[in-house]
This record gives sequence, C-alpha cells and structure tokens, in this order.
Amino acid sequence: MLSKPALQTGKVPKTMNIGLDAWRAQDILEALYSLESQWTAIIQNSTDEDVAATTATTFAQLQILREGFEDAALKAFGPHVKEFSREPFVVASKRLKQNA
Repeated sequence: MLSKPALQTGKVPKTMNIGLDAWRAQDILEALYSLESQWTAIIQNSTDEDVAATTATTFAQLQILREGFEDAALKAFGPHVKEFSREPFVVASKRLKQNA
C-alpha cells in the first residue's frame, strides 16, 4: 500500500527488501536504539537551538524507522531480538537454539 505522500504526489517511492537473520536484525535494532540515545543527549544538552531543532526533527524520523523495524523484527524473530547482551557468540547461539 502506498503512503499518503506517495498518493498525493503520484510518485511511487522506491523500496528495498533485504533478508536478515536474527543476528543482523538484532545488530541493527541495537544500533538504532544507540543512535536514539545519542541524539536525545544532543537535544537535551545542545546550547545551539538550531542544532537541537534539527536533531529533534531527525530524531522523530529515526523513532518511526526504529519502531517499524522493531515491530517487523519481533514478528520475525520473537522477543529475544531485543536482548542486547554481550555474552559470547557460542553461548548466545546455544541459548537461541534451545529457545527455538
């Protein structure tokens, strides 16, 4: 289904579909959360109003992206995709296989 802006302009947006395994989806989700955290700090601590305003606008777009990605990742891989632990790969792999 086309988004409202696409319907208004008559232009079909370009899309890209990629296949991700649980590990890559988890990495991307963790990176999005990290970026949100960094941008929150910029918004809260910036003394430059223009920087804070620009960052806040981009932050809102980032949240929309993260929420959509998170929903898709949760549906595809389950709640463990939001567990950002630093346990060794072998241990985590065994744990994921046991929970599958």
